[in-house]
Amino acid sequence: MNTRKKNWLPPHCPNHNCSSHKGSGQNWKFKRAGYFRRQTLPFRIQRFTCLHRKRSFSSQTFSGTYWQKLPHLDSSIILKVIGCMANRQIARDLKVSPSTVDRHVARLGRHCLLFHTRIIEGASPPTEVVADGFETFENSQFFPFHHQVAVEKNTDFFIYFTDSPLRRKGRMTDQQKIKLGILKDWTEG
Repeated sequence: MNTRKKNWLPPHCPNHNCSSHKGSGQNWKFKRAGYFRRQTLPFRIQRFTCLHRKRSFSSQTFSGTYWQKLPHLDSSIILKVIGCMANRQIARDLKVSPSTVDRHVARLGRHCLLFHTRIIEGASPPTEVVADGFETFENSQFFPFHHQVAVEKNTDFFIYFTDSPLRRKGRMTDQQKIKLGILKDWTEG
């Protein structure tokens, strides 16, 4: 959904080679250069031209959803992920490909990690920390992972977490040993 005002102006030139990139140039000049239409919201995208480098760009260049074809799915997907819905179920429910959901979930995860990092930078140091961990299988029983978490006591705020691959434990049958060897060759090669 387009929340930009019609009189929105670009803050700087998005071209890395331009002296006006990231506001480093004095008196950056640009001009409006028409618009183009697309099939998702916002339908009309304003174009601009940097008068210093003569390179064009659009208002969408500064959007967090610049590369996404279906940015409207983000809010639905994050709510379904938080509600513990599996990616394939989400894909079936939204009538999209499972790989589309996987890409959106990975992207939203990166944004959550960035948000968490920024929150931690401005937070006061925790007074009491509780550490705990658990093991899980991310791909199969042959690839266990250990998740270690540090939580601030009485707040349930995750301060830090790690996920570390482990060697498989316990006894294995000869058939399981063969399968593990094949899987290791496949993942390493």
